[in-house]
Amino acid sequence: MTDEKDWNDIERERGAEGAREVFNEAIANREQGNSGPPPGDDDGKTKIPVLQSYFIEELARQPVEPVDWLVEDFIPANAVTGFFGDGGTGKDRTLLLLAAAVACDQRWLGKDVKHGRVLYFNVEDDDKELNRRQAAIADHYDLDFEKFPERLKIVPLVGQDTVLAVFNSRAGMVQPRPLFESVRRMVGEFEPTLTIVGNRVNIFSVDQNNDAQARQCLGLLTSLTKDFGTTVIMPGHVSLSGMSSGRGDSGTVQWSNGCRSRLLLDRVTKENGAEPDPDARVLQVKKANWGPDKNEIRLRWSRGLFVPDTEDIKSEKATWSFGDVATLLNDEDEFLRMLDLLKGARTPLSPWPTAHNNAPKIFAEDSRCKLTGKGVRDKLKSAMERLLTKGAIEIVEVGPPSKSRTDIRRVERGVVVDFPDGKPVREPPAGEGADQGAEPSAGIPFMITIAMKEELKRRKFTDEDIFAMRPERARAILADASRNATTERFRVIGKALVGDACLICFGTEDVKLIKDKRDADTEPKPLHLQCAKEWFDSNDTLPPD
Repeated sequence: MTDEKDWNDIERERGAEGAREVFNEAIANREQGNSGPPPGDDDGKTKIPVLQSYFIEELARQPVEPVDWLVEDFIPANAVTGFFGDGGTGKDRTLLLLAAAVACDQRWLGKDVKHGRVLYFNVEDDDKELNRRQAAIADHYDLDFEKFPERLKIVPLVGQDTVLAVFNSRAGMVQPRPLFESVRRMVGEFEPTLTIVGNRVNIFSVDQNNDAQARQCLGLLTSLTKDFGTTVIMPGHVSLSGMSSGRGDSGTVQWSNGCRSRLLLDRVTKENGAEPDPDARVLQVKKANWGPDKNEIRLRWSRGLFVPDTEDIKSEKATWSFGDVATLLNDEDEFLRMLDLLKGARTPLSPWPTAHNNAPKIFAEDSRCKLTGKGVRDKLKSAMERLLTKGAIEIVEVGPPSKSRTDIRRVERGVVVDFPDGKPVREPPAGEGADQGAEPSAGIPFMITIAMKEELKRRKFTDEDIFAMRPERARAILADASRNATTERFRVIGKALVGDACLICFGTEDVKLIKDKRDADTEPKPLHLQCAKEWFDSNDTLPPD
C-alpha cells in the first residue's frame, strides 16, 4: 500500500482478500509503533514480515516498572479505558469532572489523579450545557479556570460529522476517515495527558456486534495511546441485556475485552429492579487488566454533579463560604416552612427515603415549595438530617400501638447549635415547675454524622464503639451531655473563633462561647466547659440565687 493508492485501488489490484491482508498488516504495524505503510515489493506483492523475538532472560535484565495510572486502580495511563453507563446516569458530567481534575491539579471522586493537559471531544451537549457544568465544577473545587489557562481544550462537534471510522463492506474492513487523521494531528500537537473521545456509537459507524470490526476500531484508539502517550477514554451505553445481567456492557464482548480497563456508572437498584434513591449512583470497575477489579465508589447528586457519598472522603472543596452557609440555612428554613404549612392537613410524614410519605419527596413535589432547580429533594433531605442533628425537629410515634406510624415534628424549645459541624445544645423548657433534669426529646438521625463521631471521640468512645453504636444510642449520649452542660448556671452559645484561647487555661482546642444564664447583658466568653465554673465564680458580680 502506498500513499498514492486508496483502498479501492488495492482491491482492484489484489482482490478483497488481498486488501484485507494489507489492512491487517497496517494495523499490526501501527500497534507495534510503525505508523507507516507496510513494505511492498516492486511487483506489488506484500513482503512476508520478519518477526521480532527475545529470550525471557533479556527481559529479566530490564528494571521492573510499576503500572502507570491516571487514576490508581481505576484508569491506567497510556491505554484505552471504556466508560459505560445507561443514558442519563451522568457519564458526561463525571468525565468532565475528571477532565477538570486532571487539568486543574485536583482530586477526582476522592482519588489522586495524574495531572496534565486534557483534550475533550464533545459530541452530545451544546456549549450552554457545558457552561452550566463547568460552573458546577468550579464551585465544587472552588477554583477559577482562568488560573489554569490552555490546560483543558474542548473540541465541539455537536451537530457535525463525528464519525472517525466506517466499515467498508466491499473491502471487508474498517477504514479510518479523514476526521480521524484530524484527531491524530490535534493529539500530536496538543500532547494531552488525557483524551476523552465521543460515545462509541457516535464515532464508529460499524456493526457494534461484530468482533473483528470492534477490534479494528479499538486498534485505532490504541494507536493514539502508543504514538502519543495519551490515555484515551471511550464512553459507551449499556444494552438492556447488559443492565439485566449486571455486566454493564453492550454489543460484542470485544468492546470490553479490547479495553485495558472498563468502568460502569450505574444506578443503585434492588434485586427487583426498583430504584429507591434516584440521586444515588455507583462507579464500578468491571474490568481491570493491570489492577484489582470490583473496586467501586458510591456517588450522590449534589449541586449539579455526582460526588462521593461517604463520610470517609473529605469534601474536595477546601473551605466553606458565607454563601454556602446561607444556602444551607435557607434550605432548612424552607423545610420548616413546609412542615408548618402541612401541619394538621396531612397524613404523618416519614423520614425514611423509600416511604411513600417521605417528607423531602412530599415537599419537593408541592407547588408551594420555594426551592427550585435540580436536586430539590436532595437539598430537603440534607436539610432534614441537619435539623434532626441540631434537635430542631424530632421523629415521634403517632397513632394507637397496633397501628403506630412515625411522624416529623418541630421541637418546641430553644435550640442553640454550632454550624455547620457543631454538636446539639438545648436549653431546658421555659416556665416555672419545669423539670430541669428531664431528658429532652430527641429525633433519631439517619446515621451517625461526622460531627457526632467527633463529639463521641472527645468523650472517649473508640472507632469500634461508634461503628457498633445505633444512631439513637449516639443521639441519647450526646443529648445527655448537652443537658448536663446547660443545667449549670451557664450555657453554651457556640464555638469560639479559630485561635481564641480559653480565659482560664489559655488552651485553643475545643473552646466554646459560654454565657452566664443569670446575666442576659453579659457577652459570651471563650472558655472550656471544665473551666467555665471557675471563671464565672471568680468574676461573679451578682447576688447568689
